[in-house]
Amino acid sequence: NFGVPEILSCEELTNTHSFIHSVQISLLRGNPDAQFLLGCALLEGKGVERDLEEAINYFKMAAEQ
Repeated sequence: NFGVPEILSCEELTNTHSFIHSVQISLLRGNPDAQFLLGCALLEGKGVERDLEEAINYFKMAAEQ
């Protein structure tokens, strides 16, 4: 899973900037799990500013892989 913790739902997402940073690094590698997790973070506003439109974009990217 490329260093991204296994998260099964958005509710399990940790609200820390270091967690979000590790997810963002995995995004650079095209990791669909990281795309899903960042979508969750954006949806819930956990560790990042809440952004529904951007969350949907990341969920779509994850689903397409």
